Amino acid sequence: MAKFTLEDVEYLRSKANLGYEEAVARLDRHDGDMTAILVELEKEGLLRGGEQPKQTYADREEEARRARERCSDFGARFHKGFKKLLRTAMVVRHQEDEIIRVPIVIPIALLLCATKLTLALALLTLICGCRVRFTRTRRPVADDLRDGFKKAADTVKEKVNSMFDDEDDD
Repeated sequence: MAKFTLEDVEYLRSKANLGYEEAVARLDRHDGDMTAILVELEKEGLLRGGEQPKQTYADREEEARRARERCSDFGARFHKGFKKLLRTAMVVRHQEDEIIRVPIVIPIALLLCATKLTLALALLTLICGCRVRFTRTRRPVADDLRDGFKKAADTVKEKVNSMFDDEDDD
């Protein structure tokens, strides 16, 4: 004769994700010994709300390694895409003269930050008969800008130094 009641079956079902047949089979196998069943369920990690089996150090390390790989992959893809953006330039020409050459990142940022101003500049560019072209270069356009700014700074420095040298001569 079974040494368990319907309440015992319901209790097991509430403690673990078990169907009626599974709960009855476990109660039969353990002769209604609820403690033995709960210990067995805990070892199998089937208890609800109870402690799940603890992760081992190797499991945590593997999970951390996978997370680092996901971050690294995202970072690498982001870096590669950003470098492509820096190698893409927006060139504005009027007749044969190049008015401006900037990395495409700058007009995109301007569009996001100052939409009305960007649209007004685009309209003005078209009204003046300028042509806008997007080109790819081997090296980032930002390098060209940096070189241009460096040359301009050197020129200003030379002019200022020559002005002070002229004053010292007087």
